[in-house]
Amino acid sequence: MVIFRKVPLAFITSSEKIKRIGEAILSTKRYTLSSIIAFPCCFMCSIDERLKPRLQVLKILDHKKLLKKWPSLSCAIGYTNEKFYQRFVAPYPTILTVNTSLLVATRERKKLRNIGKSSD
Repeated sequence: MVIFRKVPLAFITSSEKIKRIGEAILSTKRYTLSSIIAFPCCFMCSIDERLKPRLQVLKILDHKKLLKKWPSLSCAIGYTNEKFYQRFVAPYPTILTVNTSLLVATRERKKLRNIGKSSD
């Protein structure tokens, strides 16, 4: 009931997607069910374009002992692409060569949209 009050649109998401998102988040063994309940917006994000690439970046950083502390779920998923990139990808350009193309592509699309807006 708490989740519904916080983010009612999260329940538009299919039960299959909710299950896949929950499994992906819990599989990190860094977040708990209470983390998911505290940040129900995670059910509204794209699994393949946002959730999995970000979790993979965090796993790589953790494996290389570059994370002092795992970010909260709201930071890991809730940050804009630009902020996530600046905080977790940009400082380690030689280490993070795997699956950061989605993050970079999103940054480039955003730049192109901003260029289109400025020419109005």
